[in-house]
Amino acid sequence: MRTNNIKFLFCLAITVLLTLGLSISLQSLLAAWAPPAASPPACALGSPGCDEPLNISNTAQMKAGMLTLNTGGNVNGLIVDQGNVGIGENSPSASLHVSSLTASTLFRVDDSGAGDTSPFIVDGDGNVGIGIDSPAAKLHIVGTAGVDGIIFPDGTFQTTAGGAGGSLWTESGSDIYYDSGNVGIGTAAPGAPLQIGSYTWLGRGASWANPTLSITSAGDRIVFYGPTGTYKTAIG
Repeated sequence: MRTNNIKFLFCLAITVLLTLGLSISLQSLLAAWAPPAASPPACALGSPGCDEPLNISNTAQMKAGMLTLNTGGNVNGLIVDQGNVGIGENSPSASLHVSSLTASTLFRVDDSGAGDTSPFIVDGDGNVGIGIDSPAAKLHIVGTAGVDGIIFPDGTFQTTAGGAGGSLWTESGSDIYYDSGNVGIGTAAPGAPLQIGSYTWLGRGASWANPTLSITSAGDRIVFYGPTGTYKTAIG
């Protein structure tokens, strides 16, 4: 009789322990997951658990050292679907906010091809360079193929300046003038203040049916010629 009581008590104890264990396990499975409430504890770099102190949490964390992404060959290494990203900026005010305490290059795009000339760069002075890594103006474009310049939405374009730039013409209100040297149209070596092709225009005049008109000086006279060089009239 006593032996049966001992067996009964032993079986009852085992049943209670199993029931308690299953209950605790079931509660653990059903419990809602809660993220960590604080950053990992500080410790010396190189110590176990200190090389990669990042976890899933809403709490701000800091990673001392390099952080490498996309080592598993995934297409997307990092996605930020909400909020702003700051590089050198603790309070970014844009989707991507790059800041520097020194006058250093803020943004640079390179390729790995031969003869790379820095396709795009924004330096510390706010200058933008396309095809040059040291832009000397707010927008500095350098190219070697095709027509160098800026194309506007209406289809027109403005070529870039060569050499030191500048202009020989002077503006005065709505007029422009050239007060030294000769001007050639259709000729690279004008021999008069205004020379059109092989014809020279020294003053004002009117043309006939064929608009090509040559006005030249002959001693103390002004001689008018037609487009074929035939003498027409003279003044003086």
